[in-house]
Amino acid sequence: MRLDLEKYWYETSPFLYTVMGGFVLGRADSVLMVISAILFLCASGTITLLRRKHSLEMMKKFNKPPKPR
Repeated sequence: MRLDLEKYWYETSPFLYTVMGGFVLGRADSVLMVISAILFLCASGTITLLRRKHSLEMMKKFNKPPKPR
């Protein structure tokens, strides 16, 4: 039995980045913590948007009807 940690990280990383960003932002008492929280939230948003864009492109690619000869 093989534990596929890459798959779990791939699926959970945007959620974890969002939770960490919210947690750090909620406890921020310095500018550095606010910047860190914003970076976590930006990373989460970027990952989510790029995954959505890629999946839509792949769906379009595979749902095209075959070209007539």
